[in-house]
Amino acid sequence: LLQINSVRSLAICTLSLSSWTHTSKCLLFSLIIILGDSNLLLSGQQLNKSSSITVSSRTRSSSKTSLTNTTITTKLPTTTTKKKQLTPPPIIIEEQTCYNKSSGTAIRCLPEFVNAAFRRKIESTNTCGERWKIDSSNEGTEYCIQTGPPQGQLDNSQRYYSSTEKNCQLCDSRDAKRAHPPDHMTDFNQRGNITWWQSDTMLEGINYPNTVNLTLNLGKTYDVTYIKLTFQSPKPESFIIYKRTYENGPWIPYQYYSASCMLTFGLPRKKYPDTDTEAICSEDFSDVTPLHGSEVAFGTLDWRPGATTFETRIDLQQWVTAYEIRIQLVRMNTFGDEMFGQPYVLKTYFYAISDLAVGGRCHCNGHANKCSRNADQNTEVHCDCEHNTIGRDCEKCHPSYNDAPWQPADVHDAHPCKPCICNGFAQTCNFNRDLYERTGHGSICIDCAGNRGGPKCETCKQGYFRLPDTEGDCLSCSCDIIGSETIQCATDGRCQCKPGVVGDKCNQCAPRCTCYEPGAAQPLQCNPSSGQCSCKLFAEGQNCDRCRPGYYNLDQMNPEGCTKCFCYGHASTCQSAPNYFFQPIRSSFTEGSDGWQAHDKSGIAVPVQSDGSSYIYVQALPGQDITFEAPSKYLGDRTLSYNQLLTFILILRAQPTLNRMYTHYDVSIESGDRTKVGVVIYGGIPQTIPSEEPLTFRYRLNEQSWTPSLTFIDFMRLLSNITSIKIHATFGVDHAVSFLGEVTLGHSQLSSGMFPVSNVESCTCPTGYYGERCEYCVAGYRRSPPFGGPFAQCIPCQCYNHSTICDIETGKCQCQHHTTGDNCERCLPGFYGNPYQGTPEDCQRCPCPNGVSCTQLNQQQVVCLNCPAGYTGDRCEFCDDGYFGDPEGLKTGVRRPCELCSCNGNVDPNTIGNCNTTTGHCLRCNQNTFGVYCEKCLPGYWGDALTDVKCHACNCHPRGTRRTTGVQYLTQCNLQNGQCQCKSNVIGRQCDKCEDGYWNLNSDSEDVARTLVRLGCAYVPKVSVSK
Repeated sequence: LLQINSVRSLAICTLSLSSWTHTSKCLLFSLIIILGDSNLLLSGQQLNKSSSITVSSRTRSSSKTSLTNTTITTKLPTTTTKKKQLTPPPIIIEEQTCYNKSSGTAIRCLPEFVNAAFRRKIESTNTCGERWKIDSSNEGTEYCIQTGPPQGQLDNSQRYYSSTEKNCQLCDSRDAKRAHPPDHMTDFNQRGNITWWQSDTMLEGINYPNTVNLTLNLGKTYDVTYIKLTFQSPKPESFIIYKRTYENGPWIPYQYYSASCMLTFGLPRKKYPDTDTEAICSEDFSDVTPLHGSEVAFGTLDWRPGATTFETRIDLQQWVTAYEIRIQLVRMNTFGDEMFGQPYVLKTYFYAISDLAVGGRCHCNGHANKCSRNADQNTEVHCDCEHNTIGRDCEKCHPSYNDAPWQPADVHDAHPCKPCICNGFAQTCNFNRDLYERTGHGSICIDCAGNRGGPKCETCKQGYFRLPDTEGDCLSCSCDIIGSETIQCATDGRCQCKPGVVGDKCNQCAPRCTCYEPGAAQPLQCNPSSGQCSCKLFAEGQNCDRCRPGYYNLDQMNPEGCTKCFCYGHASTCQSAPNYFFQPIRSSFTEGSDGWQAHDKSGIAVPVQSDGSSYIYVQALPGQDITFEAPSKYLGDRTLSYNQLLTFILILRAQPTLNRMYTHYDVSIESGDRTKVGVVIYGGIPQTIPSEEPLTFRYRLNEQSWTPSLTFIDFMRLLSNITSIKIHATFGVDHAVSFLGEVTLGHSQLSSGMFPVSNVESCTCPTGYYGERCEYCVAGYRRSPPFGGPFAQCIPCQCYNHSTICDIETGKCQCQHHTTGDNCERCLPGFYGNPYQGTPEDCQRCPCPNGVSCTQLNQQQVVCLNCPAGYTGDRCEFCDDGYFGDPEGLKTGVRRPCELCSCNGNVDPNTIGNCNTTTGHCLRCNQNTFGVYCEKCLPGYWGDALTDVKCHACNCHPRGTRRTTGVQYLTQCNLQNGQCQCKSNVIGRQCDKCEDGYWNLNSDSEDVARTLVRLGCAYVPKVSVSK
């Protein structure tokens, strides 16, 4: 087999093991010759008659050895001419280079031609001798060497014996001498010591449709020229060669081989492909002989229509590129003797391959002339890339050579990667196609040095400048980041300053600071270099003229500058709300105690006195400690008092020598959830202790001013439900008198007044909330947890798309689409389906009469529940016992409702089957009735079957009653009165009496009987008796 390595020429020669027979002149252009177990690589020479050729030969005992130089003398047939034979000079194979030696320009280069399968691991889906892994008692796979078709006859045991006894052996993967693993297909074999892979036999079930896959991972992509298999067993009747173009790519068929193409693969048999990438089904290599040592070689470019224009055919180049090769063994070749199922015969059929060779070159896209093994992985190879390329396949440009797009090399242009254009200020660049198409250069330089910027480091980066007509590094603008409008300066290095800032670098303040007093800390001062004012805690800006994000109401009276957005914890963006005014809660005590109370430590009420002018007071008894308690107008929701002041005047008259007990709860606030905060009496603004002088105490209502320290939200939660405000009065001093006056709690209210305030927020609410402080849930949302108040989250209603709104507190949905339940999770009575699917069609009307409810079983069967009286069946489609009709028209084709059977009370209601459930005809009449509706009396009975009279037996005397037909006919009486039809001379309702003068009605005499039949009673003549 000769296959051309260059796709531009073709030559076919006949070779034998002993010599090359030249039947016609054969011009060889880089031919790959697969001859027995040798791979020969020749370069263009013309063989004429006899040649001695030096070749680079892969001569081995198997097909996998190192490269050696071998001289082969070809003995070609001579003619009768006496001309002197010419011996051409030997062909010297030179190593390829990636650059023209004379001009130095880049040219396409190719790595050496190798057997890419040599010593590569192969994965097999079946290997003989491995069943012990699942059955420890298994001793291995016994197989027998095939010697040919059977020649003998069946013996009495129906066992087929051939004329020659077969040689049987054992395959066992535990014994190296008996093992036949997949790696034996690609190992180093010596002549006379052939190793091979082998599958289990047909006895173990290895036959069509059970396939065996052999998968060879080449470790990288190769440009494959041929794939050659050497079989130790007979060749398969059907098998497939697949390839993967790249790692984890799809499996693509290369070639189908089969003696039954259409039957096995559904493909017609073909000799030649119609397209470059068609995998044909060939009948070649599908015969059973020879039994051992047969070879199958597949050439990737054989008979491909585009082979002569390979360089321009991208699809064909992809066709020869492979990362993995798979051989799928589909059906064995047999002699037909397996049909008897004899184990001895089945053991002779198996797959065995001694050699798998893949001839080709490392796929390097024309940018490398050799491949090397990775330093850390002896089995993996990569291209030694040239032309400024990198990658396992030289598939990308080096980071320093990205000015043009990467391309594979071809015979016309090597397409070497071009160096980055960075003006000497960067080492690497990225390629940008848009820039390349616009300018012809695609460099986007990375990490420009010298403070340079721009795609090619041609400009200065932001914040740097370069004086006109100068080269080299760019200089820093050094603009003050606070005092400058931008960090970029002009070409002379001067910066653009903000108002109030001066200097070339904007690093000096103008003569006067412009700090905004409500947001600036006291005393007013600014940084002389930057002009930055010193701001209060929650104010910011050059002049402290705005609040930090999440804060609002820049207030001169607020020591922190701004107030944190509350929004019940649901939003962080807010601003001051309009139309709110200062409306403090006051107690001036000019008209009594104003609801204030007092209690001692035990909770016992203490009388509160008023001085009639502006104070209330209490007096402590010995051992008594008293506290003032605020009235209800100070309690409840006081969130609008946040950051405002609680103030009061306190006077304490006591002996100065007595100790006073101060605590952290001298002034305390408690909420409905028992949260309590307090402050020592001298912890207010300013810090002072009670005395006999009237002193004003002030406490700001925020989380920083009280103990224990709460979070902002928790403190607001406390203010939202105040249940008590207490002020320590006597501080544990006996006989002390405490006066309380002018209590004020700062508060804002939506109203009109003289003092508008800006300390009430208007929040920007997120989805699901509304209200000035996001205290409400919008339609379609509910509280979580329920009844959690405005602090609770608003979450979407869970109605499974069957309602857009639900109860804000409970979450109960206003269901539509025939659903019901708190979450519309059930279908309404009379409907069935799965509401959880969330579509308007989830619940369908039950296929039941009169709106009866139903249920759906697991098998999607719908069964009606509680059918109306008279109906039965899974869908109430039949009439129940005692009723008749055809609800669905299943029996008569006409729909008729079920009605109660009418048998006129002449059936037993406890009996089943009294009437026909379709026609209503009565089937079990009683009380001596009959008819379709039991409306008649039976023959021999009289009365009215339709009334309470019912039917009674006639009981007509058989000898006194007329008969219309034979003697055995049952006598009938009048249906209205029961009168029997009497014979002559017979009377009585039952015709059981003779008229006067007649007798013998009951006689059994034969003669009398005949008379009676005719007359009824015999005449009795009158007789006179004389004395």
